[in-house]
Amino acid sequence: MTTLAALALGWCALVLVAPAAAAPGTDTGDAHVASLVYQAAARICHQRIERSFTWGGVPFPVCGRCLALYVSGTVALCAAAVAAWRAPRDLARPSRPLFRWPALTVEATWLAAAAMPSALLLVVEWAVVDPGTVARALAAVPLGAMVGWVCGTGLARPHAV
Repeated sequence: MTTLAALALGWCALVLVAPAAAAPGTDTGDAHVASLVYQAAARICHQRIERSFTWGGVPFPVCGRCLALYVSGTVALCAAAVAAWRAPRDLARPSRPLFRWPALTVEATWLAAAAMPSALLLVVEWAVVDPGTVARALAAVPLGAMVGWVCGTGLARPHAV
């Protein structure tokens, strides 16, 4: 799990630093690395400028929703790594479901609940009005955090073989 947390931190750092590295007048080596980050991000994000935050007039390599997912997921994954390091027995205990639904695992109930703000905002977006980048990002935070936490705690739990 520590490796996954380190990789997530690395990707987050690259995404957050890319606009500064891609800004006009930066070192060509930095601009090349930023270009690679933007190319990699293009495979997983639409990169629509009107839906992206900017830094110094340069858009981030991912939209606001993706940025919020990456940052909140990374924070939660690192929190799970710290929790596993500090109190591994606490993570070994089974979680309680948020609600009872026979077809869903405990983790799936929490993930479904965390996805609700994004799902509701999507309905608003399609039916009513464009909510804006900040609203999309804020709605994505619970889902990113829950995915990071579920992955981290799942990797930290001892599994029967």
